[in-house]
Amino acid sequence: MKPILYFVMLVVFAFSACTPNKRNANENKPSEGDVTSKEDNTESETSQTGGTTSAVAIIDGMSIRKEPTKAGKWLTNISLGETVEFTGNRHIDSADKNREYLEVVLLDGTQGWCMSWGLIVDGQIAAILSDASIYKRPSELTKTDKAFKTMDMVVISNSKEDWLEVVGKRKTLKGWIMKRHISLEPNDVTFAILVGKALGKSKGKERLDKITAFLLDMDDNGSVLLGALIEEQDELESQFSSTNTEESADTLGSL
Repeated sequence: MKPILYFVMLVVFAFSACTPNKRNANENKPSEGDVTSKEDNTESETSQTGGTTSAVAIIDGMSIRKEPTKAGKWLTNISLGETVEFTGNRHIDSADKNREYLEVVLLDGTQGWCMSWGLIVDGQIAAILSDASIYKRPSELTKTDKAFKTMDMVVISNSKEDWLEVVGKRKTLKGWIMKRHISLEPNDVTFAILVGKALGKSKGKERLDKITAFLLDMDDNGSVLLGALIEEQDELESQFSSTNTEESADTLGSL
């Protein structure tokens, strides 16, 4: 009898040892809130950087797309100097050289994505009233050999005392200039943008012709920059008038 009893006890002991402890198993099992999927661990390429703010287009004709990729559906484009609302959402397109897109809302309510390099976030648009030397830092000791010209459009990105840090269109020029060269008046800013588009990089006789055509077609908006444009027109006319006079004199002298 005793051997049978010992055998039964041995079987019961072995079975108990092989059966998992339910309590311990439940304690080690992660709860629903602790379970993290692979998808949750994958960092999203779209990020939120804060609340809404403004941004200014520093390049003319930047595309607004429905999705933040080059292949995204084209919705419209924005003009140089146009101010848009930046939602705070940014997206990096890792499939296209890590290009960064900003989500923006236009004045007509159109919402889409624009490449970040065409915008200045928190910038303030302004016009150059008179030729302004560019400095590396807000100190007269850091003057460079570059300058913004009268009637240029710029975007202010920072300020310190009597200095402003500005960026020119297409970001070709940037640096610090003195405040006295700047106008924030909407009519001056509009005038500077329209003149810049009309004249482009023209020089000499072509520029004179474009200035003349612009003045004939424009509506006077009361900008103080109108006087600067008329002065440039007079200088160019005088220059080409004297050139024509000299050429006529040379022609008569050769007869």
